[in-house]
Amino acid sequence: MLSAAAVSRALVLTTSFSPDGKTLALADIDKKMTLWDMETGEQQINSLGTFGAIRHLAFSSDGTLVAGGSLNNTIYLWNAQTGDEIAQWSNPDRGEGPYTGGVNDVAFSPDGKTLVVAYAD
Repeated sequence: MLSAAAVSRALVLTTSFSPDGKTLALADIDKKMTLWDMETGEQQINSLGTFGAIRHLAFSSDGTLVAGGSLNNTIYLWNAQTGDEIAQWSNPDRGEGPYTGGVNDVAFSPDGKTLVVAYAD
């Protein structure tokens, strides 16, 4: 079982369970995304730091991908088995004017082929 003390010494911003419930994705204020094995309590993956704190996480329906949306309007896509970053998108236009709230949510479609991103305005 995973204990709260083992997870992160930094402020946790968001979490998401894999579809099978065996893995927990966690993002903290230190701009890191980690994956935890819920059965053993062991950390599986510790991603490299991101450019902005991850505010929302989502697994694809097959559990192979993890998407994250950050406070600096960047979207990340990781391989859930290896933690490797597959892609990164940024929308610099969102940082101008009233659009400075970062990514508000990320979600995969049920078939896992589409990633929807909502920005906080």
